[in-house]
Amino acid sequence: MKNKNRKVLKIINVVFFLSGAIILFFFDIKKIQNMYLVALGFFLLMFSIYNISKTIPSKSVKDQNIENSENNEL
Repeated sequence: MKNKNRKVLKIINVVFFLSGAIILFFFDIKKIQNMYLVALGFFLLMFSIYNISKTIPSKSVKDQNIENSENNEL
């Protein structure tokens, strides 16, 4: 059940990301009528980037120790 929810959330985030990018790319900011669409596109883009970044795991202590030992050897 959790895997299915994660897949659905991943698909939603990708759709938000793409729709936000398309809105920002195609609509002109200078027109007043399109300003709300541009704001919506920016919100969708930032919201999806935030949600995608939450799913990326942080570095573990073991990985950091390996990097430190490699840097000390140089």
